[in-house]
Amino acid sequence: MSATLFSRLLAITLIIFLHGKSFAQDFHDKTSEFGVLGPKHLAVIEKYGKKGIVNIDGKTVLRPFYDEIGSFGELGVDHLAIVKKDGMFGLINLDGKVILHPYYSKVFPFGKSGAQHLAVVERRGKKGVVDLDGKIVIHPFYDKIGRFGDLGVENLALVVKSRKQGLANLDGKITVHPLYDEISKFKQHGQNRLLALVRRNGKYGMIDTEGNIIAQPVHNEPKDIRIINVQFEKKKTLKDRLNKMF
Repeated sequence: MSATLFSRLLAITLIIFLHGKSFAQDFHDKTSEFGVLGPKHLAVIEKYGKKGIVNIDGKTVLRPFYDEIGSFGELGVDHLAIVKKDGMFGLINLDGKVILHPYYSKVFPFGKSGAQHLAVVERRGKKGVVDLDGKIVIHPFYDKIGRFGDLGVENLALVVKSRKQGLANLDGKITVHPLYDEISKFKQHGQNRLLALVRRNGKYGMIDTEGNIIAQPVHNEPKDIRIINVQFEKKKTLKDRLNKMF
């Protein structure tokens, strides 16, 4: 190796070490300061108007492909960031791996769903749920999805389809298909049993947390169900709860 080439390589190495820049800057239109995304070892690169990520060693972590890249931690999880492509959103991790392809019009913060490891997403106007690995827990099929825990049971959330209500659990299982006009909050019955009133076609019944029908929806009034004394929420309260859903 010639002395001139060695001197040039040494100079570039010193620049990287002292200023936190990378070789990648020479091959892209723009390179941001390191730390702009949160982690100090990452910077945004831009080429032909598309953005990617480079690390402090000059390695391209995420090739310039996206219109926008959000900060890590912005969605409530330190190792995930949102990316935008053609008006749609997805998720990447610190290694630049795309864990959720940008197919969604909205990705809500993790934890807002009522579960720290789950996020509500929206695609073509329908809501679903994904986990920290980008795995679809509930397919985007529903008009609205409530927060887990809002019905008085931590692992259940209300789902709404065509104005009918059902229930989903944290594993994404639909424990109650959206058949009911209304599902109340679960109330304690005895020492170890939680039950909720349901209304369908103007008739009242009752279900448990597993979705089992305890009383068929054939009763004219909730008071006609003798196994428990539970009442529906007032209409204003119910309306407020539905408005808070995703």
